[in-house]
Amino acid sequence: AILNNPRLLPQDLSHSHFSALTVKNALCDVVREMRGDRPSVDVETPDVPLVVMLRGISGGAASVSLYRSLHPPGSLHKRGYRTGAAIHKAAMKESLAAGLLREAGWHVKVREAKDSNTNLRLVDPMAGSGSFLLEAAMMAADLAPGLMRIRCEVPDNALPPVTRWKSNIDSVNLWKTVLLDAKERAKAGLQWMRDNKSQISLHANDIHSGALKIMESSLSAAGLQNLVQTSNIDCYDMGLVNDADNHENSKYMIVTNPPWGIRLTEDIEDSWEGLRHYLRDTCPSGTEAWVLSGDKSSTKLLKLRRERMIPIQTGDQTLRWIQYTIRSGDADVQTASSKVASTRKGEQEDSW
Repeated sequence: AILNNPRLLPQDLSHSHFSALTVKNALCDVVREMRGDRPSVDVETPDVPLVVMLRGISGGAASVSLYRSLHPPGSLHKRGYRTGAAIHKAAMKESLAAGLLREAGWHVKVREAKDSNTNLRLVDPMAGSGSFLLEAAMMAADLAPGLMRIRCEVPDNALPPVTRWKSNIDSVNLWKTVLLDAKERAKAGLQWMRDNKSQISLHANDIHSGALKIMESSLSAAGLQNLVQTSNIDCYDMGLVNDADNHENSKYMIVTNPPWGIRLTEDIEDSWEGLRHYLRDTCPSGTEAWVLSGDKSSTKLLKLRRERMIPIQTGDQTLRWIQYTIRSGDADVQTASSKVASTRKGEQEDSW
C-alpha cells in the first residue's frame, strides 16, 4: 500500500501495512467463496502482486486505486547497484533522477550526438552518490533498468510473476525473447560507449570523499565504472571537462542537485556560490544547465535567468527543476537586468 497525502487520510486508513493486509484478506475471502479454499500467499514473491494507492482528500475522505503489478518483487526505483552499500543521506531516488534526465532531454541529446558524430559532455559538479550520472550512463548505453536489476542479482527478478499466470500466450518464452533483446542492446550500447569515450563523456564530481566512495561503489556494481570519470574537488575549483577539446564542436550539459536545506544543511550558501562560479565563469557559452532546488533563496544566488522551471512533488517536498542556458557576458546581463527589476523579465528572475 502506498499512501499519498497521508495527513488527510481517515485514521483507520493511515497505516499502510494494515491497509495492505485488509485488501489482501478481502481478495482471499472472495477466492474462497468462489472455489471453496483460501489461497496461500507468499508475501515475498506472490503470484499476483498488487499495489493499492490511498490518496487523502480534504474532509477526511480517501480515493482508492488498485493496480496489478507485472514486474518482479521490490520497487522498480531500486536498480540493484546500491544493494548492501551505504546510502548517502541525501541520495536521490534512481527513478526521480531518470525522470529528470528525460525531462531535460538527455536521451534525445545522446541519440543526436551518435547520429551526427558530435561530442557531448555531461557533468554533475555536485554529484553526491551519483544518481544522475549512473542513470545517465545507463541511458547512454541503452541499458534497461530491469536488466540492471537482473545483472545486480536482485532476488526473484529472473522471471517476473506474470510468467506464472494462465494465458494463451507462452509468456515464459516471450519473456526470454524480450530479455535476450535487452541483453543484446545493452551489450552493443556498452561497447559503443567504451569505444567512443571521446564522443560522449560523463563526469561526476563531489567535494566529499565519502560520497565519492559510495558513488564509485555503485558504478562498480553496475559495471559502469569505466564510463564515468570522477573527481574529488571543490566545485569552485573545477575546470572544464576535456578542456583540450574544440568547444565549438562539443555540447555541454550540466545536471546537479545542490544542497538546499533538507538532509544537507551545512555550507549551503558556499555551495551555491561555487556552482555560480562554475557555471558562469567556467562553462562555455551555450552550455545547458539543469539545477534541482527546493529553496528559492538558494536559487537566487546563481544570478542567472532561467529558461524553464518545472514543479516537482516528491514525498512532502515541493521542488523545482530549473533550466538555464549559459551565455557569454551573463554577468553583465544580470547586472543590467537587476536595475530594471520592475519589468516583467526582472520579476520572473526573482520569482519561484
